[in-house]
Amino acid sequence: MKFCLLIAVAGFYVAAAVSPADNPLIITSQLVQVERLNGKLQEKIDELTVKLAENQFKEKQIQVLKYTKGLLENKCGTDGNVEASNGLTDELVNKVAQLRSIILSLKENIQLSQNTQLKLLNQLQNKCDGHTIQNSGPIIGSISNGMNDFIARSSNCLPMGQQTTIATIEIPRIGPTSVLCDGRTAGPGWLVIQRRFDGSPDFYRSWAEYRNGFGQLGGDYFIGLETLYRLTSSEPHELYIHLENFNGMKSYARYSNFQIGGEDTKYELRMLGAFSGTAGDRLSGSLYSKFSTYDQDNNQGGYYNTAVSYHGGWWYFKNMAEGCNLNGRYFNYETANIQAMSWKDNLSLKSVTMLIRPQRAMYQN
Repeated sequence: MKFCLLIAVAGFYVAAAVSPADNPLIITSQLVQVERLNGKLQEKIDELTVKLAENQFKEKQIQVLKYTKGLLENKCGTDGNVEASNGLTDELVNKVAQLRSIILSLKENIQLSQNTQLKLLNQLQNKCDGHTIQNSGPIIGSISNGMNDFIARSSNCLPMGQQTTIATIEIPRIGPTSVLCDGRTAGPGWLVIQRRFDGSPDFYRSWAEYRNGFGQLGGDYFIGLETLYRLTSSEPHELYIHLENFNGMKSYARYSNFQIGGEDTKYELRMLGAFSGTAGDRLSGSLYSKFSTYDQDNNQGGYYNTAVSYHGGWWYFKNMAEGCNLNGRYFNYETANIQAMSWKDNLSLKSVTMLIRPQRAMYQN
């Protein structure tokens, strides 16, 4: 369907390029083609509406499966037939995971179709500027509303593609949350969890502030440990760290399977996966470390409050000479300082951006 629409638009552009702009017959022909495209787009919207209804039905099926799973687990607890019911419970859990994966895939396909339709209509409007296209307003409005609704239901930035913008997504067990989506730094669909480039605000913060997040999406900010936990525990994520020093040199560190624990684990850095990049691996030393702040020292291997010494909040560990301090103090010049926002050798950085993206995106590109 999308291929046919692109062929039609290409033909439209060729006709416009070789014909005089003031020829009324050509203009009439172009408007007829536009009307046909509008009809096809409306048919596509109706098709997407049916798919959304199917998704909602599958979500209800998942709720039923979860309810049945709960009943089985309660039954196991009262009858003592744990081993006999384990197979059924595991089967239900796998079924729920499969259905959830199908729903996510369908939603992403719908978003791609909607993005294509919106681009086509924008191109047609620009090309036919000054001419009236019947019903084009309502069609564009319905597509835009559908995109907003879809993004609000998504739990990641994949629907935003290569756009870099603020969007509202559904954080598991938290709800609708505004986040910064980045489609330029490392490719499409990344979500910014930490960004620093001008030193405001100060990252020397309390445990509660790091848990809840702070700063502004348009400036320096930290997304919050609880939000980060909910995101990375909902499905496997990769982590991308973009670094720039005061000489303008840029480098990156990428980890294939990033996950942290909940507050009951002190937001322990549980997984990192495989490393790749040009900056060198300086985060693996923090693996299995708990997060520490000046008012909650969870660095069990240290003899002092590491967060105070390093002027930040991080997954500090005993031998920090081999680690990094990306939430340390911001200097607006290059210096070697133990408190500096640094990746290695305590050397201050000009800017840092930390991003995450669902791991499945690696196999979709």
